[in-house]
Amino acid sequence: MKVTEWTLQGVPTVPPGNVQTEATNSTTIRFTWNPPSPQFINGINQGYKVRGIPLGLPKNEADGVGTLLDQPPQTDSTPP
Repeated sequence: MKVTEWTLQGVPTVPPGNVQTEATNSTTIRFTWNPPSPQFINGINQGYKVRGIPLGLPKNEADGVGTLLDQPPQTDSTPP
């Protein structure tokens, strides 16, 4: 008898690495990061969410701050 089990995808067990920000002008911030290694993704990487919290905002009010970016993962087509 063969038994096959399926589980739901999980969130990555580690965050993206080398997260950096750069203010490109007075209204734009550029975010860059390296994705987690595939063994820590726990399924298919469906994207990233970047949230901004205004400086000085109390933690209990931060939950109402919206998502600034909901970005699907990008593939690097550059050959190794």
